[in-house]
Amino acid sequence: MVSEGFNVIRDAFNPANSLPMLPLVLSFKPQREEVAVDGVSFVEIEKKEEEMEFVPRKLIIVVTPTYNRAMQAYYLNKIAHTLRLVESPVLLDSGGGQCGVRNMASLKDSGVHQRNTALEHIELHKLDGVLYFADDDNLYSLELFQSLRQIIRFGTWPVAMLAPSKNKAILEGPICNGSQSKRLRRFHVDMSGFAFNSTILWDPKRWRRPVSHPTRQLDTTVKEGFQETTFIEQVVAQIL
Repeated sequence: MVSEGFNVIRDAFNPANSLPMLPLVLSFKPQREEVAVDGVSFVEIEKKEEEMEFVPRKLIIVVTPTYNRAMQAYYLNKIAHTLRLVESPVLLDSGGGQCGVRNMASLKDSGVHQRNTALEHIELHKLDGVLYFADDDNLYSLELFQSLRQIIRFGTWPVAMLAPSKNKAILEGPICNGSQSKRLRRFHVDMSGFAFNSTILWDPKRWRRPVSHPTRQLDTTVKEGFQETTFIEQVVAQIL
């Protein structure tokens, strides 16, 4: 029997075994308070979730030119496994590879043609994301791809590579010029050392341009080693 007046639980057979009721009474109050508090907090959480806007991650467009050689399958599998660890969405484009491409022997650089094929594809389908040229034989960190999504217009960073003598590493771009033989370049950047917003290729209104000129990598009119800087000049001209 429970007596709320004396706050005890009385044993009808043995009054000496009567127990204080205080713990029993108090056990109900926190539950009610917790329910009330949980109810309020639950409503607040719902309101916050309704107020939050879902912001999707930017699409990363990785263009990887390739060509037939002994280690081609190894390199492509290596970069594919790297991209599998990158948070989606990620689009890998080899620029047409070796299929359906005109005579590569007539081109100064087959990679140039494959990159241009990818640029045409992006313009045609109006892909909105961050475009990055990744050589298939390079090594890439996941932090790089996380940083790509922070690019609004154009981004660049230094790239480490082996010197021609293969006995030391040099840095290329954006302020490092490890290749002293290319001092006349305006932008000391490797092809894997920059990325940009893909809408620059097909959306002139967004970048306040009257028209959008086709941005392509040149192959026949540019000296070897100057393809990167001439391409970047075209991209930058679209957004300045």
